[in-house]
Amino acid sequence: MLTIGQLARKTGIAASALRYYEAAGIVRATARTGNQRRYDNSAVARVNVVRLAQAAGFRLDEIKRLLNGLDAKTPPGPRWRALAANKIEEIDAQLGRLHEMRKLLEALMRCQCPSINDCVR
Repeated sequence: MLTIGQLARKTGIAASALRYYEAAGIVRATARTGNQRRYDNSAVARVNVVRLAQAAGFRLDEIKRLLNGLDAKTPPGPRWRALAANKIEEIDAQLGRLHEMRKLLEALMRCQCPSINDCVR
């Protein structure tokens, strides 16, 4: 079992953020000892998934919906699959916009136009 400080060190997340995640229902302490939160080792992986999802632009409410009900005893169901499919569509659209922006930036780097207005035409 990990204390909140140990979980914070293992994941690089501040203890205050872990308490916030717990209040939001994203991470759960499995026990309390002497009024201190205790987390099992699976909390490290869960927090790392949360960090990855946040870095990819997921909001905490989306992360909670995607993670809700997922554990070793509960396989993903149709609701979860629909949420994941919708998010994949959003990510694909975002990747398309990023690709277009990259092409524009690369073109601007090669541009010899005297102004941006001339170049974007």
